[in-house]
Amino acid sequence: MEGRADTNGIFWASGAAFVLLSGAAGARWLLGLDLLVLRAAQARPAACLDGIGALFSFFGSIEFTAGLLGLLVLWVFVRGDRRLAARLVVAFAAVALVEALMKLYLPVPPIPEDAVRIRDFGPLVDAVYPHPYPSGHAIRTTFLLIALFLLWPDRFVWTMGAVLLVLKAASRVYLGVHWASDVAGGVLLGLAGLAWAFGVGRQKAEGPRD
Repeated sequence: MEGRADTNGIFWASGAAFVLLSGAAGARWLLGLDLLVLRAAQARPAACLDGIGALFSFFGSIEFTAGLLGLLVLWVFVRGDRRLAARLVVAFAAVALVEALMKLYLPVPPIPEDAVRIRDFGPLVDAVYPHPYPSGHAIRTTFLLIALFLLWPDRFVWTMGAVLLVLKAASRVYLGVHWASDVAGGVLLGLAGLAWAFGVGRQKAEGPRD
């Protein structure tokens, strides 16, 4: 498929960075910095920013992103790359499982209630976790946007994807639903999962191509 690249190095780098960041977040070494970033992000609150953040929350919801992934996987499958289609589904499920386990067991403190600007759109099946790390919205947005770029390696697609990812990350902190470290961890985990789907072991499994 066009635009495919060897992403083994990205998988290992992002995976290692995620493990290190997770350890630092769990040890609360980043809490002071997270508080500073949160205060800076909310220094000039506005109703229009609340609305934009709410819109981004919807677009990062599990229902919306899972639906987009389903369409993407179907397109890849119809194009004839069944192995990639399967790996995308497995990777998406795997990072969701890691997200759930981390939110259950990694002792990252929650955002203070008085910092929450708005509540997210609730999913159909709402799971309440004791800890916020990592950001599921950041995981899913990173996974889908970079997948689109790898499948359509166009400068416009890359630019728009990068802008949307930055705005999405900023909105999570501004709304007071995640620490900056939660968002960074989500980006790294989403990137590692996607890199596995496109790269690790894939070329060896497929064998040489003419």
